[in-house]
Amino acid sequence: MRSPNRIVVAAAGGGKTTRIVDEVLADKSVRSAIITYTRNNVREIQAKFYERGRTIPDNVEIIPWFTFLLREMARPYRNYKYEKRIDGIFWTETTVDRFAPKSDAGRYYFGNSSTIYSNKLAEFVCDCNAISKNAIIRRLEQRFERVYIDEIQDFAGYDLDILELMLRSNLEVVLVGDPRQSTFTTNNSNRHKGFRGPDIIKKFREWEKKKLVELQHLVETHRCNQRIADLADSFYPDHEKTQSRNKDMTGHDGVFSIKKGNVAEYLSKFKS
Repeated sequence: MRSPNRIVVAAAGGGKTTRIVDEVLADKSVRSAIITYTRNNVREIQAKFYERGRTIPDNVEIIPWFTFLLREMARPYRNYKYEKRIDGIFWTETTVDRFAPKSDAGRYYFGNSSTIYSNKLAEFVCDCNAISKNAIIRRLEQRFERVYIDEIQDFAGYDLDILELMLRSNLEVVLVGDPRQSTFTTNNSNRHKGFRGPDIIKKFREWEKKKLVELQHLVETHRCNQRIADLADSFYPDHEKTQSRNKDMTGHDGVFSIKKGNVAEYLSKFKS
C-alpha cells in the first residue's frame, strides 16, 4: 500500500517553499501546519503566502519547531513526567547536568526549574507520549490533517523519533529539505548520530524501506548554472544529480579559482 507521507528532497533554488505554499493554497479545506526550524524560515514562508495568496488562510498555522514541541506536545501532557508548569525553554547545546539520572525527571529534563532543557525537549515528548499510550500523537491527529516540515535536513536526535511517530500516525506528513544544505541542527545529542547532516538521507531511505514515506527528488535548480551545480554535486556522490534550469548568460559564468590576494578586486569587479 502506498504511503500518503512524502519526503521531498529539493535542490537549492528549486522553489520548495513556493511548492508548499501553493499546495496549501490549492485546498483550503485541509487543516494544515507548516513547521520549520528557525524564525527566519517562518518569516520567509509567511512572506511567500503574502506574495502568492495575499494572506495566510485560516486553515494553516506556521510554527517554529521548538514552539511546536512545547505548545502542541510537551505542555498538554507534561503531568505524565513532571508536575510543574513548563514556563519556557532553557537553551543549551550541551548536557548541563551529566550525572542526572533519567529517573529524576525534574533534574534530568529541567534542572529542577520550570524551564526545560532545549536538547531534552524532544526526548521528554517521546517519553510522555509512550507513558500516555500515544496520547500526544492522537491529539495532533485531532488538531491537524496535514503537517509540512521544512528544512528537514537540520533535524537530529530525538527529533527524528518524533518525526517517525508522526509518520506512523493518521496524519499526512510532508517532509521537505535538502541534506546537502545542512547548516544548523535541532539537537546535539548522540542519538541517531549516524543520520546527522547530509547523512540524514540514510534515515529517509530507511523510512522508505519501512513503507512509512514515499521519497521524491526535485533535482532542478533555477539558482545556479550547470557548472556550479556539478561542482556542488561532486561533494555528495551518493545524492541525486542536480539539473540546472538557469540559462542566463552574463559573460562571467561557471566556477573560477581566485588567488587570495585578488579576492577584493574580484568582488569589486563582479558584484551585482
